[in-house]
Amino acid sequence: MPNSLEIAEFDEEVAMITGKSGENAQEKYLAKEDAESIQKYLKKVVLKGLPCQQTPPSSYTIPLLNYMRVVDDADTKHELEFMLALTLISGRRFVQACEILRKIEKHTINNKKLENRHLKAAGIEVLIAESMNQYFQLHEKLKSFTRAISLYQGAAISPSNISTPTTYSHQDVYTFLIRCPALLHLLLSLLSDRAEFIQIAAIKSLDFVIENMGCSLGKSVITILKGVLSAYPASLEGSELPKGGKESVMVVEVVQGKLVSHYNHLLETYGNVLNSVSSQYLHKIFYEIVLPRTYGAGLNPELRAILLEVSERIISICQGDLIPTSTFLNGILKDQSSGNKKLAATAQSLWQCIKTKLCPNCERQCRKQLVAWIRENMIDISSKMQSHAASKETAEEDASLKLDVYIEIACILLADKPSEETPNPLVVNDGDSKMDYYELINPLLYWMNFAIGSEERQDLFNKIWNCITLLLSLIHISEPTRPLYISYAVFCLKKKKKKK
Repeated sequence: MPNSLEIAEFDEEVAMITGKSGENAQEKYLAKEDAESIQKYLKKVVLKGLPCQQTPPSSYTIPLLNYMRVVDDADTKHELEFMLALTLISGRRFVQACEILRKIEKHTINNKKLENRHLKAAGIEVLIAESMNQYFQLHEKLKSFTRAISLYQGAAISPSNISTPTTYSHQDVYTFLIRCPALLHLLLSLLSDRAEFIQIAAIKSLDFVIENMGCSLGKSVITILKGVLSAYPASLEGSELPKGGKESVMVVEVVQGKLVSHYNHLLETYGNVLNSVSSQYLHKIFYEIVLPRTYGAGLNPELRAILLEVSERIISICQGDLIPTSTFLNGILKDQSSGNKKLAATAQSLWQCIKTKLCPNCERQCRKQLVAWIRENMIDISSKMQSHAASKETAEEDASLKLDVYIEIACILLADKPSEETPNPLVVNDGDSKMDYYELINPLLYWMNFAIGSEERQDLFNKIWNCITLLLSLIHISEPTRPLYISYAVFCLKKKKKKK
């Protein structure tokens, strides 16, 4: 059968014209001479259908049954039976749907010419399991998952007994999922299936697994996120549009929108589980997935917003025990002014989390990274402002806005003074942590000199002055530090402060 299923929906009109109904009307319509006579009464005949990869509504049950009567091809009949089973699931007729799907499953296993037949049969079984949503069906749901695993691992269930599920002793959901790690690999494999209804069944089943296992997922939380991000629907923007005009594009957008909503719900469940996951795995997610992929090439805004939400949850839990890269921080600042409202709101929320959770609690390595990032950006702003001499006012205004952000982060870091506790003898002392702030001296003095040049920059001058005051309160001009390069202006300011 081709990519689309064509269903004639004008049997009633034929019956009205010919005076016959039911099977006789169908025969009358199919006859060539009668078709020519019908053309006298009908200007055009429109055949309406639906894609075979999409879940049909329950209203298509009767048309499908009627269409199956006149089809002789066995493969086409099996496809129609599959569509019929999906319409029955849409109409909440689960028992009848399961009987038809098990029949199709048996046919799939017997068809040795079919590629990945065991995986396709396992996908049908996952579809059966996902349709069992009632509490009293939980035991049957676990049975279907067991059958799906057996099919996925090979011909463990022979074609002769495929319609009769193997029974096993009753066990709770958590114990079952712990003992069946292969189920997770199966569901992640089905995320790349061409059929939308198989993908949705796999997504909902993954949601079921994550919700019931929670923190017991262990290192699987990394595998799950990688699999979901790889299978997440790509945006239509910038991609080749399907043939068929605006109607085809609208169908694709509806199908994608449905898939995206299911993926977003799955990732929301995934995010809730992160609160109980070990910090060891949270670090791996942050360094192996979030940092490399968030601002990688070709990532659509929806997926970037999801990664920013995941990183916000991780930063809220780990706080200062993480080291963000300069690319990551610059990307967040840029996304705050994005045209995508969701992405902009997510970036703003994450930046607020960085200011309140990460910066005040950061460890030395994180602090050194942030100080280097601030210094690098301050120098970059000055070089860009000098290169845009033609539009001096615009460049200065843009520079002032950016400096506000970097100075605010610097003040948060400086306000969080390093503790003066007795050092741990087991930890190797790599120098005074206060020395990390020396990199900020010259950039701050450069911009303070810039702020003094105009009365309109009074607010910027006050912010820089407060930042320098905090910096001087941490710097001790003593013998060990004098060999380092320190601006003469800082030394004078320090002396002035001591005299007061």
